[in-house]
Amino acid sequence: MAEAEHAAIDRAVIERLDRLGGKKLATGMIDIFLQHAPTRIEAATVALAASDLDEVRRAAHSLKSSAGNLGAATLQGICENIERIAHGEDTNNEIPALVDRMIVECDAACRGLAEMRKNYE
Repeated sequence: MAEAEHAAIDRAVIERLDRLGGKKLATGMIDIFLQHAPTRIEAATVALAASDLDEVRRAAHSLKSSAGNLGAATLQGICENIERIAHGEDTNNEIPALVDRMIVECDAACRGLAEMRKNYE
């Protein structure tokens, strides 16, 4: 796994899930994230193009929760910033760059989780 993907996921969080609920819990949560994260990213991207900051905020909120549950702290933090800033009035300058960062970090998190998922096969 590449260094960036190591940084994208806190392996200890996945190991904790495994200890708490076993392979089924850990793999189930990873699978759900891998299935739904691209949809949330697409929703944020489409909403940003339409200048729908409420929908951008909702997509970031949903992704934030999932990221936090799987140890993707950087992605979680970016999503938190999007949520916070999207509540403001003048967000046009900050939100696009944050959404771009969210896309990059989500991709790294997905690659990292997919690699960890292979350990359960």
